[in-house]
Amino acid sequence: MRTPSQLYRTTPTIYTSELKDCPQCGHKLVEMNYLSGLKTVQTMAQALTIAYRPKRCPNLGCASQGSVWPSASWQGVAPKYSIYGYDVIAQIGWERQKGKAHFEAIHTHLRERMPISESQVRYLYHQRYLPLLACHVPRTRA
Repeated sequence: MRTPSQLYRTTPTIYTSELKDCPQCGHKLVEMNYLSGLKTVQTMAQALTIAYRPKRCPNLGCASQGSVWPSASWQGVAPKYSIYGYDVIAQIGWERQKGKAHFEAIHTHLRERMPISESQVRYLYHQRYLPLLACHVPRTRA
């Protein structure tokens, strides 16, 4: 058996879906008896182990029957399928966009606070930060 790394917490922070009533039919949602979305996320401050307890609609006639509703707080920590938090992605984007820093300099700065490679810094900038930025740029008429 492996000894858990000191970098990661072994007890997850568990978020519960914030919805009380079903958005489709209005029935009271039921909390599920299992955890979902268990992952370890590296933020600027620490490494977190997070998970959420989803809810579902008990109404058999509801259009959302079979769907589960995750926690918005859980979704606000890091993008889906990402092990780095939004704060790390924002830091990389800020240093690149506003500070005009090269990826090597951003990597050097972040390495002081967390384990991250230069290729991960490039990936997070191109595949996470730029799409988020594009969502917030107002569209202009052509």
